[in-house]
Amino acid sequence: MDQKLKEKIDQGYILCRCIVEIAGTPKSHIEKTIRLVVENIKNEGKDVILKSGDIFKTKEVEMKDVKKGKLYSTYAELELLFKNMPILIGFCFDFMPSSLEILEPEDLRLETKEVAGLLNDLLAKLHGVDMVLKGLRAENKILNENASNLLRNLILLALSGKPKTLKEVSKIIGIPEKQLEPFIKVMVDKGKVILKEEKYSLVK
Repeated sequence: MDQKLKEKIDQGYILCRCIVEIAGTPKSHIEKTIRLVVENIKNEGKDVILKSGDIFKTKEVEMKDVKKGKLYSTYAELELLFKNMPILIGFCFDFMPSSLEILEPEDLRLETKEVAGLLNDLLAKLHGVDMVLKGLRAENKILNENASNLLRNLILLALSGKPKTLKEVSKIIGIPEKQLEPFIKVMVDKGKVILKEEKYSLVK
């Protein structure tokens, strides 16, 4: 260990090795993003010091469920000095490294007040994340309800004339038969639509 690094460790800094991973598409965007992430880490200030870092070659990720397009992944392996444990935990929340290893010091000593502070910070961040997730769930529920109402109205409009087969309704609305069938079935069950001889019609 060099003298400057030893001095930082003696001052209470924590030396870590971490991996920050990025995945997505297109390839050029992923490569640009990982460079920006490393640059942002460099600019964290004196509380986070980038000792060394390597960005590895971008690779295509095999995705069985993805029929169209390609997914790419790259990562950076970094050695960082953190001023203290709260700064380290804050970094983990901000940059979400996929793995982290504490290299120095071998033993970490934390006072009860420090542990309580860390736990409270952690709880505050978790509550924040929980609030965001609840908001997203509520928005998603509203979007799903609106989409269902819109589709129901489209089905009613498609059936406003003569009786039609599922294929005909699908062609009018522009939604595949397999995706459309469950919605029409619900409308049949609720008595809004009649199915007779493989043709759907409105209840008069």
